[in-house]
Amino acid sequence: MVRWILKEAIKLLGNKSVKVPVFGVCPRCGHSLYLVTTAIGNYIVCSNPKCSYFSKVKSQASN
Repeated sequence: MVRWILKEAIKLLGNKSVKVPVFGVCPRCGHSLYLVTTAIGNYIVCSNPKCSYFSKVKSQASN
């Protein structure tokens, strides 16, 4: 449920999000993955609108 809500929030942000292709395929359906950067964080999402694959990108701590 939480993943669906976040995915819908990214869709609603529309022009305020940046979508960058990622080299990799979705583990659920095999479509391309995208890195989506929004005001609420960075996420890896599937390019297939019918797929629900969605993963939050963990931030890296700088040394």
